[in-house]
Order: sequence, then structure tokens, then C-alpha cells
Amino acid sequence: MDGTTAVRLPGNVAPGQTVDVSVTLTAPATRGHYVGNWMLRNSTGVLFGFGDNANKAFYVDIITENLPYGEVKGNFYYPSEFNPPLTLYFENAVTGEIIQFSIPENAPTYTVLLPNGTFYAYAWAPNYNLQGAYVNDNLTMKPFIVKGGQTTYEINLTDWSPYPHSRGQ
Repeated sequence: MDGTTAVRLPGNVAPGQTVDVSVTLTAPATRGHYVGNWMLRNSTGVLFGFGDNANKAFYVDIITENLPYGEVKGNFYYPSEFNPPLTLYFENAVTGEIIQFSIPENAPTYTVLLPNGTFYAYAWAPNYNLQGAYVNDNLTMKPFIVKGGQTTYEINLTDWSPYPHSRGQ
């Protein structure tokens, strides 16, 4: 378990005094049971903990689960000086299920939560009859993977066309 390796105290702490110490920990991305043991170190490098002899480690005991949703972020590169109102679609590449979001006028970016899976992303500008998509070099829609607890960046919608994009690999 990764975490802060050095924290400076605000000053000397005398016996019987207390001080709050904050340590930021990063939980593993894989499901499981994890225990992280921590000791303190004084200014001369001697390790100490808690207990009658100050020799017991502090510990963190966590259980991580597979998170069901991941975050997806991207931009709309609409071919105009403004972005019209859009309908943003995410199509599950395996099941065909579609999740949609309404995007207001002049919103050049988006951030959404999606369930784990492989998706295609596209948007429709209904009053302009144009579809933009996240595409491969050959302009077919490019699939991307969403993993729980993670952010997928730069799912940018480009290649605006009056014709629907085909699905690629």
C-alpha cells in the first residue's frame, strides 16, 4: 500500500502530549484484503511506534472491492465557433446497450461515470444533423475500455458527419 513516506511534525512533542499526523494512502486497484504497517522515526533516525515499549507498528487494514464505475472525460471538437446542444451516447461494444446524456449548448468538455466495459462514444447534434465520434485513423468508431475506479481521458469526439459512423476495432 503506497503512502506518504515523510511527514514533519509542527515541533517537539513531549511525553503525554498529542499531535495529529495525516498520511495519504493509495489503496491497491485490485480487489483483496490488505494490511499496511507503519512505524514512526525520530529526528535521529530511530524507529518507534505505540504501546508500553513504543515498539508496536501502527497499521491500516482495508478490503478493496472491484468498483462498478469508471470516469470518462473528453472534448467535443465541433466544426463551428460554438457547440450546439448535443446528445452524447456511449454504446456497449459487447451488448449494444446505449447510455445517453444531454449536453447543453457551448459545453466543450464532458465528464461522465460509466459501468465497467468496452464502449463506443458518439454525439448527435439534432438541429444540425451531424454525428461526431471517437474514431480510429480510418474514421470508424474506436472502442475504449472503462475500468472501475479509474479515469479514461481524451475520449474526444471529432469527425462530424451527416452519416453515422461504423464500428471499428
